Amino acid sequence: MPRRLPYIILTVVVGALCTVFALPASAAEPGPTPVALTVSTPADPLPAEPGQVVRTWLRIGNNGTSPLPVTIAPATVALGNNGATSLSPDVDPRFAGRITLSATTATIAAGSFTEVQVAISVPTTLVPDTYVLGFLVTPTVTGGSVQVVNQVGALIAIDLPGSRDRRLEATFLDPPRFAFTSHPALIVRVRNIGRSALEFTSETTIDGFGTAVPANIRREPVLLPAGRYRDVEVKWEAKLGAGIYRVHTRVVYHRTQAETVEQSLTHTVVVLSPSALAVLGGLLVAMAAAVILGFRHRRRVRHSGRHARRPETSPSA
Repeated sequence: MPRRLPYIILTVVVGALCTVFALPASAAEPGPTPVALTVSTPADPLPAEPGQVVRTWLRIGNNGTSPLPVTIAPATVALGNNGATSLSPDVDPRFAGRITLSATTATIAAGSFTEVQVAISVPTTLVPDTYVLGFLVTPTVTGGSVQVVNQVGALIAIDLPGSRDRRLEATFLDPPRFAFTSHPALIVRVRNIGRSALEFTSETTIDGFGTAVPANIRREPVLLPAGRYRDVEVKWEAKLGAGIYRVHTRVVYHRTQAETVEQSLTHTVVVLSPSALAVLGGLLVAMAAAVILGFRHRRRVRHSGRHARRPETSPSA
């Protein structure tokens, strides 16, 4: 399975994302000036061993039009459900004193970037798993204007090989039997019930009565921490606005490096869009009207037939 980590947004804005530093009103200029700060890191987890020093980098960019002074510091990462990520300015206690930066401050020229080298001394007490380390990059406010400062978080993952407890369960989340829309959607909730992080992929095929677009949906690998869940949306278009669709979803992950496990889910949903309901309602009204008219016509025919067969009687003398 590929080792990309879509779970991790490698450049994320965290905390009070747009903190406005209000300087004295006499010095303020009209409107805030945004600071264009970007941070990137290696996209893949870095292989590591307990006791080893892992070397990597942070690339900090300035898309603004003036030099940008920044500070760089380690942070603690909290990984939540559905890919939510938050960072706090405290150092992760597992790596306290074990992260060395080649620089903790830097001034980045306009339209340029700088690269800060990072050395991580892996604790010998860590068990095999994927660990995510955080870093906060904060611009230093200078000058006499009101500026919008984006504090940016960067994430670096290290991977310690070895036996792990990887288990997940996948279920449809409150799947409807009827969907009154032309763009129905189901949610597959994938929960990590093991004690180690894992990566999973999913593939969905949609068949049945009616044309679905797309009929096949594949998702890229996603990192799921232990005890967390990720909701995967399965959405398609009913081309005719109506149909009976069978949704088949496969969730695949590595239980071990050599063993691949999958869970399969199937659900059937009847789809009727408002336009299809209007057409169906019109057809039902037309059919009901035709039945009523036909019934009345038969009654008139029978009534006229009885009058035609009634014998004529001569007047009494």
